[in-house]
Amino acid sequence: GHQIFHHDSLGSTMDEARKLAEQGAAEGTVVIAEEQTAGRGRFNRAWVSPYGQNLSFSVLLRPVPAQLPSMNMAATLFRMTVDECLAGVTREGARALGVAERCLDLMTRYAKQRVTFGKPLAERQAVQWMIADSFLELHAARLMVYHAAAKADAGEDFRNEAYMCKYTGDEMAFRVADRCMQIHGGIGLTTDLPIERMWRQQRSYRITEGASEVMKMVIARHVLNLYG
Repeated sequence: GHQIFHHDSLGSTMDEARKLAEQGAAEGTVVIAEEQTAGRGRFNRAWVSPYGQNLSFSVLLRPVPAQLPSMNMAATLFRMTVDECLAGVTREGARALGVAERCLDLMTRYAKQRVTFGKPLAERQAVQWMIADSFLELHAARLMVYHAAAKADAGEDFRNEAYMCKYTGDEMAFRVADRCMQIHGGIGLTTDLPIERMWRQQRSYRITEGASEVMKMVIARHVLNLYG
């Protein structure tokens, strides 16, 4: 049977991979990270979704494909772990799309219903601009995630695209959540609505799994190598 290591963070997975590589991973084994919706274990505290699902995380040791016997096992182990990490970074961008979509739905509904000084909020230019900005930024981030996913499916190098997804998605979703709270006013700060929870969680995503400043540093390094 497979050996299963339970971890509560992606960092623990990387630590396990490095430890196995240093010790000399057994011939024909690699680390593969999988997300599961069952169980009470959490992938990471910050990864509890805005809708309440808990994610458990396991590291599974599985056979390396037969066509790779000549490759260094430690290098193979590390490469596949890095690939999984990049996929996780891209998923961060995809998760952010869901948060922004939910906030956009909430803010537009409320803007149409809430009437102040004789007219709905949706008819006020300041509110319309917040809604328009949110929609435009969401659409741009979605295309970025699709592009990264397409390159990953094609087996191409998508490292920079993954970092762009993480940075753009998290920053965009926080701005959209903040606008959603602003449009709702005081009620948006209460626990009666999910807005304050999404706002708090989205703020944490700008730090966890790679802070925004780190993502920009890596992206800048790529751009400096690409141009000039």
